[in-house]
Amino acid sequence: AARAAPYKRQAGLDWLARKGKISARQKSAGERYGALYRRSAREGAIRSTLDVRPGGGGPAGPGAREEVLLMAAEGSAQAAARLAALRTRLWNQPQLVAACDLVCGHELTPREAARGERAVIELEALLGVALDLLAGDECAVSR
Repeated sequence: AARAAPYKRQAGLDWLARKGKISARQKSAGERYGALYRRSAREGAIRSTLDVRPGGGGPAGPGAREEVLLMAAEGSAQAAARLAALRTRLWNQPQLVAACDLVCGHELTPREAARGERAVIELEALLGVALDLLAGDECAVSR
């Protein structure tokens, strides 16, 4: 008997690109925005570990764990600063930022992010404008 292939959920940008609603350039800009969004969202998260060593000692030496945590926090802070710069390119306009946060950052499809057909169409239009603005200067986005 033939077995149905398992359902594989697509991220919002992948879904929009597959449907031909955004260009490769827009998708690339959205992926960069999403990566920065997710990296900066981890900034305040408390990470857990099963590798508990009182005093930070161990094979790597004392203080190695703290250094790794500081490097991760520094990377998150840099991502937050770059994300703020991208949001400035969107003029910090709440609807454009929200569209990018939902589809690029949370990886939702427009149907998952909006209620009703009209809201879906509006979200797709806002996202298109936002991605055009972000993709306008590829050098500034990738820095």
